[in-house]
Amino acid sequence: MAACQVLAVQQKPLDSARYGTGIVTGIVTIGYTLLLLFTTGVAMAGEDSFGSMKGTVTNAVTGERLRKAYVRLAPASDAANVRPTVTDEEGRFVFENIQPGNYSLEAEHQGLIESRYGEDAGTPVELRIVAGQNLSDLNIRLMPPAAISGRVRDEDGGPWTHAYIHVLRSVRQGGKRQLQGFSSAEVNDAGEFRVGQLPPGRYYLSAEPDANWEKRNRGPSAPQLQQTWYPSSLDSVSATPLVLLPGQETTGAEIRLRRSSVYRIRGKVSGLQGVPLLPGPGDWMRPQLVVSSTPGVGGNTKGGLLKQDGSFEVEGIAPGIWQIRVEQGLRPRMALGVATVQVFDHDVEGVSLTVHAPQLVKGVVRVEGADGEDKALPAGLSLWLDSDMLNGYITTTPRNDGSFEFENVPSGRHRLYLRVRAPGQYYVKRLRCAATESSDTEFSITADGDTLEVTLGARGALVSGAVRRDPAAGTATAQVVLLPDTPNAGLRL
Repeated sequence: MAACQVLAVQQKPLDSARYGTGIVTGIVTIGYTLLLLFTTGVAMAGEDSFGSMKGTVTNAVTGERLRKAYVRLAPASDAANVRPTVTDEEGRFVFENIQPGNYSLEAEHQGLIESRYGEDAGTPVELRIVAGQNLSDLNIRLMPPAAISGRVRDEDGGPWTHAYIHVLRSVRQGGKRQLQGFSSAEVNDAGEFRVGQLPPGRYYLSAEPDANWEKRNRGPSAPQLQQTWYPSSLDSVSATPLVLLPGQETTGAEIRLRRSSVYRIRGKVSGLQGVPLLPGPGDWMRPQLVVSSTPGVGGNTKGGLLKQDGSFEVEGIAPGIWQIRVEQGLRPRMALGVATVQVFDHDVEGVSLTVHAPQLVKGVVRVEGADGEDKALPAGLSLWLDSDMLNGYITTTPRNDGSFEFENVPSGRHRLYLRVRAPGQYYVKRLRCAATESSDTEFSITADGDTLEVTLGARGALVSGAVRRDPAAGTATAQVVLLPDTPNAGLRL
């Protein structure tokens, strides 16, 4: 799912005595409800069927207006249909005759990081235009790039040249904190590296030794250099993050590689005969074995040979806790079964893992009106499934009668999100799976034939107010974030 939100501008006069002047409230929804107060003006253009956008592009640190910044406007549903423009001497841009719909707005300027509207605040925001609406005072703030430089050393402290640097950014996605691969670099002949063009954020570094070099120069039983996290950890959980501010140059980041003996994991997977081959080309359409030292993104990952009889063997495993997953598919990739093993100082034998075939999950969605009667489904409604058993999302579009189907759903616990492009706020009010009702949009698939009953509400609450600026605080933009009581509340757009 695209990491973006929808901005719905409230189209009614504000009470100036209550809110003050120059403040317009809007509802922004991310994976969870987010209320953003910002200074922008909204003017209505009578009965016109088109809208417009006006704004500026500025340096997010200095506030300087940027001339000759390249600005692009594109429909959220058709990113290739781009309308470009260039800012004038005062850093201003204008888009006229915009058809109603949801749009992404982005800009770039030499020496700064390309950014979408709202991205400087953490997550891009989609702008919604309705007939006759003029959005003004939009500000795209571009960040100066940050950089990290340092050196990779071997276990004795000498410079090491046979390695690659990976930079991962800590992001919140699907209600979870994850490590997202961001950039990579080779070390030079002195073991040094530099990674630039980084937006502000929290980053993790790892140095991955050249596996081919290790094989050519180490005996099969000799301890080998392992992927090591800054400053000298064998897993990302124990690593030290680097927090970068806009334009910050962090130097002297030194990674001391760790050496370890490696072992084998052997075992057998049962249930493979009940897993059908998915349609499509490539090996990922049949079950594959993946072993990771850190579940999810960011860990040391190795593949293993999964034989037709279900037996498997994985080599080169360092001591630690490893997760063994049998995965299938590509977009998304799903886990059919998971087992966790701990490796000490010897090979691990006899690991047993059971897989289950993915299932077809049917359901129905309805919209509950204020009078208790069902309303028509909002235009553009789609439903999304996220899970620890998925690397990606499973999506579906309900039929006119509200019925829907999710194909190839792995067993386990899942989270339901919704996305809709119609004006207004909709949210998951109730969800029932088989005989169990969920209040936080999470549910478990335990048996073939489980059905979902999804009830959407169309009367989401509006929380509004005003932010009073402390004169001593300068001119920094204020944000108000509304967090749900449950960490995995449904996506509301």
